[in-house]
Amino acid sequence: RQRVVVLTVARLLGPEGQGRIATAVLLPQFLLVSLNLGVGPALIFFLNQGTIGLGAALGACRRLYPVLMLAGLAGGMTVLSLARMWRFPGIPPLLLLEALMLWPVMLGRLWGVQLLQGVRAFSWYNLLLVLQPLSLLGALLLLRMFGPVAVEDVLLVMGLTQALSWFLANRVLKNNAPELEAPPNDFLRQALAYGLPSLGTNLVEFLNLRGTLLLVNAYLGVEAAGLFKLATQIGEPLMLPTASAVTVLLPRLCDDSVPPARRRSLTILWLGRLVIAGSLLAALASVLAPSVVPLLFGKAFRGSLPVVTPLLMAYVAMAVMKLVAEWLAGSGRPQRPLAISLVALTLNITLNSWAIPRFGLWGSGLATAVAFTIGALMSV
Repeated sequence: RQRVVVLTVARLLGPEGQGRIATAVLLPQFLLVSLNLGVGPALIFFLNQGTIGLGAALGACRRLYPVLMLAGLAGGMTVLSLARMWRFPGIPPLLLLEALMLWPVMLGRLWGVQLLQGVRAFSWYNLLLVLQPLSLLGALLLLRMFGPVAVEDVLLVMGLTQALSWFLANRVLKNNAPELEAPPNDFLRQALAYGLPSLGTNLVEFLNLRGTLLLVNAYLGVEAAGLFKLATQIGEPLMLPTASAVTVLLPRLCDDSVPPARRRSLTILWLGRLVIAGSLLAALASVLAPSVVPLLFGKAFRGSLPVVTPLLMAYVAMAVMKLVAEWLAGSGRPQRPLAISLVALTLNITLNSWAIPRFGLWGSGLATAVAFTIGALMSV
């Protein structure tokens, strides 16, 4: 489903439009990763520990949401007002402002689906994951029937479909917990103590690839950013097995009734499966890309081919880092994956800053692959 959306957006906007929208949404995506404070993973952990119930978890979200939402809007406006335009070459200021308005609904939707995961409502969790991209796709195709689709149109539809998913998640959660409850007095402190290290790991993971995209845009321009973004979208399916494994495993890894040895053996089992499956899929995608990319996305995207293979290698390494990080977080030890991610980030930004001006897109892919491979080796 997500691949169809990627194909549609790429066809509608072309490399330049793809680069504009990918760069514009970096700010709300950064706010989503940095200002959620790791609340979602903490709620999943404490719900499965039995520390709080769903009503108290919803009550905690209700208290935190307006504070974080307003802080994100204020911080985002400050960034946009202070940043020089060379930081976002080729991106109109109004487009950046429209993208910032996605932040409130993105935060609400994120917490909604994470709470569904925490209470193991996987049928609704999976349904909402399907609904958002499918509704986005349908709306874009409908708009295309009335004329060309602009980047601004895509951002508007993204916001509306995220809001729909958030609304439905809230309805399901309230049906399971009709009464909101006040969380325990020290719950927020405990949640932040657990969530902030996990937040650090997620933030560093975000900065790795998104930071590379920003560097590509700064050094090579918005069209190159669109080509790089397409290459990352080709590699993203390699993370789907990891995401599926984490969705099912994380509540079990947080459950004290599961012996630590059993948690470790589950992680090792899935790690082996993911490395084998990811490597085979990466090799297959690398072979097929020269024929499939121009056919599906258009000849304008041929320029993304040099970066596809190294980014596929990077995604296999990312899958390893992600699964090990979730195991350590579920065991109450989120500090180690944060340290490893910081090393990978430092290497990634340093190598990309050196390689992109010299080797272009291919240099960005190679630098990213090297940084993540080192991070994966440190994880295991």
